[in-house]
Amino acid sequence: PVFRAVTNLAVGSANPTVFNGLFQAIGNVTFQNTGTKTFRNGITGTGNVNGSTSGKFIINGATASLGGTGLLSTPAADGMDIGASTTVTMVSSKTVTGILNLLANALVMLGTHNLTHTGTINGFTTTSHIVTNGTGKLVKTNVGASFAIFPVGPNATTLNSVAIFNGSGFNYGVRVEVGINPTIDAPLDAVNRTWFVTPFGGNPASVNVNFMYEAAHCNAGWTPPPAQLELGLHTGVWNVVQVNLTQAGTDPYQVPTLVPNFGNG
Repeated sequence: PVFRAVTNLAVGSANPTVFNGLFQAIGNVTFQNTGTKTFRNGITGTGNVNGSTSGKFIINGATASLGGTGLLSTPAADGMDIGASTTVTMVSSKTVTGILNLLANALVMLGTHNLTHTGTINGFTTTSHIVTNGTGKLVKTNVGASFAIFPVGPNATTLNSVAIFNGSGFNYGVRVEVGINPTIDAPLDAVNRTWFVTPFGGNPASVNVNFMYEAAHCNAGWTPPPAQLELGLHTGVWNVVQVNLTQAGTDPYQVPTLVPNFGNG
């Protein structure tokens, strides 16, 4: 079932509010008071959904949808849970502000759509993350001196997070693919991933970008530490922009890099 709000509304009490279906906001909807608000099969629509003063939002159906041009603001205190074993499929691009909590085996499938997010994403693991299974990207806003974490993976069981800081205040979109696209001269001697990082609003220089991978993500000719890495940037052709990179941590590994110029990539 679809629960459709066609006018502007203020909804909710101190008791839980449960929509056993898809909530579609055509008008602007404000959820108020401390009760939890459960949207079993997700939230869509052209209207804004504001839960900033509400109790926790929850999406917990086995399958759910997220999309629409309206802004979704999660509760300031508790944010919004993507429930255990819930798969949320993006049906259009969506902008979300506030806290997102990924419970066990919670996935958000982007497909061809962008998820633009301001705030923090908690609980990400190899089986709970944002899946970039198409051209869509996770976009984080206003990336400045502090780390912005992009918990993305190319499929439901692989996490290849990116951390960006010193981003000059731009928005950044990130997705990741299995494979090296386009291919390089020696693909066997590489981590078998391609990250697509896009700054929006300008062409920043000298941006700190940390990439995460596991030993299992390496091709046959590449061995994790103590061997060192190069960073390739594709701007029509591949360019080596960093050499002698040392991984941090143990499996999974973090590769701290400095991208000197994003060019047209």
